[in-house]
Amino acid sequence: MDLQLKDDQLDKIIAKAILDTLSDKTREELVINAVKDLIQTPKDTTMHGDKKSVLQRAFAQAVSRVAEEIIRKQLEEDSMFKFKVKQLLTDISEELFDNKEKRQTIIEKMVNTIIKGLDQDRY
Repeated sequence: MDLQLKDDQLDKIIAKAILDTLSDKTREELVINAVKDLIQTPKDTTMHGDKKSVLQRAFAQAVSRVAEEIIRKQLEEDSMFKFKVKQLLTDISEELFDNKEKRQTIIEKMVNTIIKGLDQDRY
């Protein structure tokens, strides 16, 4: 008899076997510590300056995905909304490119951001 399990199935079996060997008190401590790890804000920031917990980051990513899907759907289905967004982007672009003072400020900020990114020790 050849028994084959996928990795995720094997992981579940092993996790259950380990949990079943733990006392109720130890299992409770394990769950409490796991939850604390999920909600605890890291002591150090990430390379992007992020000080969010794992749970906060996951929630923010989920909200971003939902918001992106809502906007994408509205752009596809509502021609007036799409027109207004295009007009807004056109107005913004014209203001940025035609206003020399604002354009120079943007250039300086972009250069500083690139330099800051290059200065960070990422690896």
